Amino acid sequence: MSLTIETLEYIAKYYRKKLSKCTVRDVFRDCLMIRKSEYFVLNADEVKALTEKLRQCENRVSSAFQVETHEFLKEQSREQKANADEAKLRQLLSANDSLQYGKASCVPGTRVSILTTLETWALVAQPARLFWLYGAAGCGKSAVAASIAQELEKKGLLAGAFFCKRDDDERRSPQRLVAHLAFYLARANATFREELLTSVNHPNFSVVKDLNSYFDFVLGKPLLKMSDIASDASVIFVVDALDECINSGDVARILVQVIAQASWVKLIVTSRDEMPIRVELENLRPRTSYNLFEDETEGDLRLYFRHRLEHAERENRELKRGDLNYLLKHEDAFATVSGGLFIWMYTALTLIIWSVKRDKLVGNLLSHSAIDRVVDRMASLYLTVLDNAC
Repeated sequence: MSLTIETLEYIAKYYRKKLSKCTVRDVFRDCLMIRKSEYFVLNADEVKALTEKLRQCENRVSSAFQVETHEFLKEQSREQKANADEAKLRQLLSANDSLQYGKASCVPGTRVSILTTLETWALVAQPARLFWLYGAAGCGKSAVAASIAQELEKKGLLAGAFFCKRDDDERRSPQRLVAHLAFYLARANATFREELLTSVNHPNFSVVKDLNSYFDFVLGKPLLKMSDIASDASVIFVVDALDECINSGDVARILVQVIAQASWVKLIVTSRDEMPIRVELENLRPRTSYNLFEDETEGDLRLYFRHRLEHAERENRELKRGDLNYLLKHEDAFATVSGGLFIWMYTALTLIIWSVKRDKLVGNLLSHSAIDRVVDRMASLYLTVLDNAC
C-alpha cells in the first residue's frame, strides 16, 4: 500500500490543529520518514501500526474535545448566571448615578481635622462602627461626606454611598437608600450577595411595599442567614443628609440594626441634629458622634473665600483683578460674619460674583455680623439676595 507525502502531510496538519506539536511528533516519530522521493512504501504491518496510532490520536482528540466542550458550556452557564444575577441586583439601584455621588467635596486644605479623624476611625478596628457627623444646616457636612467617600474609595474601603436630597423623590426615598446599601454590601461580600439573591428572587419580593418588609428582604434576612466574617475586613458605607430622607427616624433605626447584625460593616452618617434621628442612634452603643458646627472654621472659611474668588476671576469675565483685590481685603470680615456656615459664604460669594453693585452689596452683607442666630442670619442673607434681584 502506498501513501503519498501530500497525504501524510494532510493527516499531520489535520491532527496538529487538535493536538500539541509534541503529541504530533509522538504519533509520527517512529512511523513516518519523510523522504525526498515523491512516494515511499509502507508494508502491511507498518500501515496497521500507523492506522492504530491515528485511531488512538482520534480517540484522544475526541475525548479532549468533549471535555473542553463540557467545560466551555459550564463556563458559559456560569457567565450567564452571573450576568442574570447582576441584572437582578441592579434593579435595586436607581437609574440616576448621582444618587451615589454628586456633592462638591471640600476645598483642598480645609476641614483637615475632621477628615483626619474620619480616616483614622475608618482605618483602625474599634468597637464603635457608626460615626454620626451632625450639625446645623450649611456647616459643610455634605462636603465632608463627599471628601471622605472619595478618599475611602481610593483606599479600597468604600462599599458605596447615598446622598439624600429633600427635593428629589429618588434621593429622599427610604427604600432607595436601603436598596443602595444592600446592593453595595453585596458587591463587597460574596456570602451576603448569595443570600440577597435568594431573598430578592422570592416571589413575594415583587409585591413588598412597606419599609420594614423591604428591609427584611434586602438586609434583615440576608444578614441573619449569612455567616459572619472578621471585623478587620470592614467595608464602609456613607449616608449623607439623613434628615432629608422621608421617615428619617425609621431609616436611622434600620441603620442601627445593620450595625448590630453585621460586624464587617461600618457606617458614616451625616445629618442635622434632629430628635427622631438622635433617639434611634443613641440606642446604639458604642458609637462615635461629632458636632461639626462646633469646629473652629474661620481659617477654613478664609481659604474657601480666597479659593472661590480666585477661581471666579479666572473663569468669570465680570470679575476683574481689581475687583478680586478689593474683595480679598474683606477676607477676615467675611469669615467672621459667616458664623461658621459654609452655605452662607457660598451664597454670599455667588451673589457678589454676579453683582454689578459690589460695594453696596458687600456693605449690606457685612452688616449681618450683628445677627447671632443661625436661622436669622440665613434669613437676612436671603432677603439681601431678593433685594439685589429687584
